[in-house]
Amino acid sequence: MPYTVGLVLAGIGLYFLPGRLDIQLSKDLIFQVFLPPLVFEAALYITWGELRKDVPVIGRLAVVPIRPVG
Repeated sequence: MPYTVGLVLAGIGLYFLPGRLDIQLSKDLIFQVFLPPLVFEAALYITWGELRKDVPVIGRLAVVPIRPVG
């Protein structure tokens, strides 16, 4: 069973437990808690060929600022 299925099942189980955590989903929570482990795992499992193919896009996103729309 993939670990993602286990995470979903654990989340469903936590939902039904008595006593809730009052955590607001914010931009800071996503960037500081959820995003770093996802980026780390992606870095562990990317192959050199895939990385080499994506270097131009990565370089553009790392150097050129993205202007917000509106």
